[in-house]
Amino acid sequence: MSSERAKKKSRTPTHSSDRVKVRSRPTAQSEISVSIRFPNAIIRRAEELAERMGQPGISVSRSGLLRVALLRGLGALETDKKGRKHNGDGLTDVPGQLNTALRLSVSVVKRIDALADRISQPGLTVSRSEATRLAIVHGLDILEKEHSK
Repeated sequence: MSSERAKKKSRTPTHSSDRVKVRSRPTAQSEISVSIRFPNAIIRRAEELAERMGQPGISVSRSGLLRVALLRGLGALETDKKGRKHNGDGLTDVPGQLNTALRLSVSVVKRIDALADRISQPGLTVSRSEATRLAIVHGLDILEKEHSK
């Protein structure tokens, strides 16, 4: 083996000429940032539940908990075959609201949009943010029952 070939083999893959493929976390095409306004009471519920769900050495972030609540609530609302009306308790506009943003996959956003379409009625359009809030509050209810003291 020539000394030049030996040098090429011994090089670390950090050299740009080695064309090492670095996989970064996909964001632009597979995730959407959704900004939602919540009453402070909902945020407090989420923070308290995140503390209860955390374990020594494992913390649960508020945004992580809101994503889990969103998915649990979406699942429950999607499988609600009776088409019951959901009153949106805790979603009324009250003083003291907090704006928060979540990064959601495109597939979750499509599920939210489908839920909004399903619960909309003639003359009443339900927005994506309203459907998201409804699913999160419903998911918080489910998680609080599962993790009650």
